Amino acid sequence: MNVQPWAFGVIQDKALMQKISDETKAYLLASISAKPYLECYRQLFSNPEFNIFYHAPVLLAVFGKPEGPNPACDCALVAQNIMLAAHSLGLGSCWIGFAQMSLNTPELKEQLGIPQEYVAVAPIIIGHPAKTSPEIFKREPQILFWK
Repeated sequence: MNVQPWAFGVIQDKALMQKISDETKAYLLASISAKPYLECYRQLFSNPEFNIFYHAPVLLAVFGKPEGPNPACDCALVAQNIMLAAHSLGLGSCWIGFAQMSLNTPELKEQLGIPQEYVAVAPIIIGHPAKTSPEIFKREPQILFWK
């Protein structure tokens, strides 16, 4: 179908990124009683020094347009391609799932000029890594069937 249901937003404003980080942490802390799986993050979210964007210089957010049969999957695929491209350029990237909640609030959408019908799918930080990442432990895939 080649719908390409994605749109992009880029934030380089450090003060805005800090504001989004602080608001996201406050929201997540307030949500712990309703979402017990967040309990393990209580100490992290309570730390005023912790920034959900790890002080990266760029937040590139992939938004899904309400078009086609599965815009969320299409946007996830484009996000992975962005992350692979960043890696090929010697840059680091990280999908910051916690930021999805903030980017989908009507208030932030209005502030950033994002149409209300668009949905934040993949908030990705991009920058030069502060250190080399350790090698990732390779897991064998779980094969459900082979006929």
